[in-house]
Amino acid sequence: YSGLHLKILYLQEIQALEEFREKNQRLQKIWVGRLLLYSSILYLITCLIVYLWYLPDEWTARLIMMLPFFAFPLIVWFIRTVLIFFFSKRTERNSKYLFSFFSNPVELFSRSETQYNISFQERNDDFLVEAQNWDLVDF
Repeated sequence: YSGLHLKILYLQEIQALEEFREKNQRLQKIWVGRLLLYSSILYLITCLIVYLWYLPDEWTARLIMMLPFFAFPLIVWFIRTVLIFFFSKRTERNSKYLFSFFSNPVELFSRSETQYNISFQERNDDFLVEAQNWDLVDF
């Protein structure tokens, strides 16, 4: 590779990392939004069904019947927190690669061809393993 080709490859790799970050953020919003929407609908329908058909007359039995309805929002909040944590870890890992590109651009463009091929292949292998784990690519 010539110097110009390496610069183009670096810019393409940076663009791919930024696109991955944006896609990851979109996926996070979609998953968290769906979780909140579907869980809210399920919660309201279940509350309505229990209120209309299964609510006992005694107060102690009513309180026991309502305990799952108090726990359900906490469970949804916990799942939401886990999803946000999981997606933020993926974004953080991607940001480390981006930071390495932007931290010292002179060093990046002065690397030899062999160093570039090795480091690019390592990052590409990591990305492919991650993509396979998430079914982002079909092999």
